[in-house]
Amino acid sequence: MKVLFVNAGNETGGGRSHIIGLMKAMIALGKDEPSLLVFEDGPVAELARANQLPVEVFEQPKTLTPHFLKQLAAHINSENIDVVHTHGPRSNLFLALIRKRITAKWTLTLHTLPKIDYLNKGFKGKILLPLSLWVLKKADHIYLIAERFRNSLVQQGINTNKMTTIFNAIEFSPEVPTPVKQPQFTMICVARLTAQKHQQLLLEALANVDFEYQLHLIGDGELEAEFKKLATDYQITDKVHFDGFQSDVAHFYRHTDLSVLSSIHEGFPTVLLESGNYGVPAITTDVGDSKVIVDSPEYGWVVDSLDLQGYVKALNEAYAAYQNNQLVGMGLAFNKHVSQSFSTRQLAILMHDLYAQL
Repeated sequence: MKVLFVNAGNETGGGRSHIIGLMKAMIALGKDEPSLLVFEDGPVAELARANQLPVEVFEQPKTLTPHFLKQLAAHINSENIDVVHTHGPRSNLFLALIRKRITAKWTLTLHTLPKIDYLNKGFKGKILLPLSLWVLKKADHIYLIAERFRNSLVQQGINTNKMTTIFNAIEFSPEVPTPVKQPQFTMICVARLTAQKHQQLLLEALANVDFEYQLHLIGDGELEAEFKKLATDYQITDKVHFDGFQSDVAHFYRHTDLSVLSSIHEGFPTVLLESGNYGVPAITTDVGDSKVIVDSPEYGWVVDSLDLQGYVKALNEAYAAYQNNQLVGMGLAFNKHVSQSFSTRQLAILMHDLYAQL
């Protein structure tokens, strides 16, 4: 079966890892023939090339035109694609606009709810939210990263029968990690600096602990200046490092004791799987399917979203575990759990069966 993955091309987070990892696993499985199309030559195409995956840049003009959409539909038809699988609002919109012009089935993976995508986006969000819901109704099928999405989408008019919940996945290292306790308690937060990721909860919680630590914030975003000001206001600038976007986070994971996530919304947070891949336990808020990943105190801590005191408590417990040399063992147990449950090979097998049902 020929499957064309479509993405805007500027994705730097979990969605990029999801697409590339799934394509590699599908090729290794040998049951499907995946390829990738992006609308700009950016980080997604770069990672695809680095992994020797078939990728084409179908460059989008600055102004969306009927001619561009006509060319896109003709290209898909000329390749005899069986399934077009889109990831992200832009690619979803383009496929909705050409749905009647292509012979392939069209599916999409929903990594986050539309109402969260346009959180704090003002007038733009008010326009794009109903447009996104219209787009979802046009797809042949929707794959949800988290079962928690379903009720919200049904309430917004999406037919529950056209939605299937899948799990997120990454390509795990075949080697067992060798985590090492750091000389000073060190944490890493790999997330964009946005309202959705809500790093202000993390910063405020850290301002309320008595122990010494170092925190590395890996990511950029529209709230970077605001979060830097918060760190200054809380007088923790000597402990908090804004490292910006990093294409390779392996170095940071190998020199940390704990990963932290303070989001108010997630789907199926890939960043927790990546943490487990390096044998690093985690603190996460109870959003999306975080509890499916960190489903035991053996692997980390799950805190109610927006619960400041709960987050402070988890940080204090994690520091006590650090002092007692327990975090390394927790990280190894976490690695075993996620690598056995959320591999890209398992997802590739599942997607082959789901595509056949379209």
